[in-house]
Amino acid sequence: MLILIFIAVVNSKTICDDLDGIKRDGVLFLKESKKPYTGKSLCIWDINNTVWYEGNYKDGLKEGVWTFYNIDSTKKSEINYENGKMNGVRLIYDSNNQIMKQMECKENICKTVNQAID
Repeated sequence: MLILIFIAVVNSKTICDDLDGIKRDGVLFLKESKKPYTGKSLCIWDINNTVWYEGNYKDGLKEGVWTFYNIDSTKKSEINYENGKMNGVRLIYDSNNQIMKQMECKENICKTVNQAID
């Protein structure tokens, strides 16, 4: 059974960049690799086996929408990346999975566009 799980994980082509990768000058490489990583990043909370964050890398840099989750599986935030930098919309969620804050980002600098008022 463990062998099948191991094969499924290896063949899924997903990585947890905090554990499986090394950053050199801001570019992610898988351990023992000389080529920048391109593919999916999917990291799981060890405590309860739920997704911690997920997104994609292109040539070692974050690309597209990245989603981050709380330990109870509720969405924490969504951030759009281009060439490894936050660009576009960034959404912050409350504990009810409702958008609490919306930000606009350019080159890793984010400004609040809309913030929920209680």
